[in-house]
Amino acid sequence: GYSERLAKKVAEIRKANRVCVTLGGDHSIAIGTIVGHSSTLPDDHQVTVLWVDAHADLNVGSSSSTGNMHGMSVGFLLRSLQHNTLQSGFPESCLGNEHIAYIGLRDLDRKELDFINKLGIQAYFMKDVDRLGITEVVARCLDHLQPRKQRPLHLSYDIDSIDPVVAPATGTPVCGGLTMREGCTIVEAARATGHLAAMDLVE
Repeated sequence: GYSERLAKKVAEIRKANRVCVTLGGDHSIAIGTIVGHSSTLPDDHQVTVLWVDAHADLNVGSSSSTGNMHGMSVGFLLRSLQHNTLQSGFPESCLGNEHIAYIGLRDLDRKELDFINKLGIQAYFMKDVDRLGITEVVARCLDHLQPRKQRPLHLSYDIDSIDPVVAPATGTPVCGGLTMREGCTIVEAARATGHLAAMDLVE
């Protein structure tokens, strides 16, 4: 399928030691981009993911009320969650619970909240951004993920994390989001690590 072809293309770019920027599309493309990125790493390396989004995209087939793939992207990527794969075995889950951190959450299903709490996933909601400030939130996420040569960073960025007053071009707008300045701060901090290897920008 499309995600498998995308994974192969991302892997090709990363094998050439180039930063891979993928423009979406909805957030289901991250299934392909993150699996492709991960597939290029030696066994002693681990991709780490900073997921910027109003939504957790953490459903699995049995918990989703809509069946939308873009709401299950992280569900497919986490080794700890059960999901269906294609006959080819794709996608192969590549993330532990500690390998992802969220920023900007504000519109989650009850089951997604349960997964975050049960699995101990690092997650910062908009109320946390308001309380701590975006600089502190990003610093905590990067400290948690510890990006370095052996732990390349993948920034998966959904435009609906930004408040729709500023960025209305999304099919899933949720009021009360990041300002443009806060949104840019996240990208700047990710780049400043020196280990940003891939980025998704989706609507």
